Amino acid sequence: MLGSRFVWWVSLPLILSLAGLCNARIINIPNDFETIQGGIDEAEERDTVLVQPGRYIENINFNGKAIVVGSLFLITVDTSYIERTIIDGDSNGTVVEFITPIQR
Repeated sequence: MLGSRFVWWVSLPLILSLAGLCNARIINIPNDFETIQGGIDEAEERDTVLVQPGRYIENINFNGKAIVVGSLFLITVDTSYIERTIIDGDSNGTVVEFITPIQR
């Protein structure tokens, strides 16, 4: 009996945390938004911005969001997607930033 209670109390937090992940969305670039930053701006905590192969001329900022941004490597584990999915900052400053806006 003690063993089944232990499994229940260990399993319950795991089940609840996985249930929270069900609300996460996948935002596809460029199908849902033309730019990666557009997808990031729309994303909420735990969402994934999934970027199709191509060259994206832009600088992106996660704006302090706890999200995932990645190529199709994330769902296929095909490493060729890494080199075929490029964020090109066009020599215009930092390409990727993780700056949290100041709350006032």
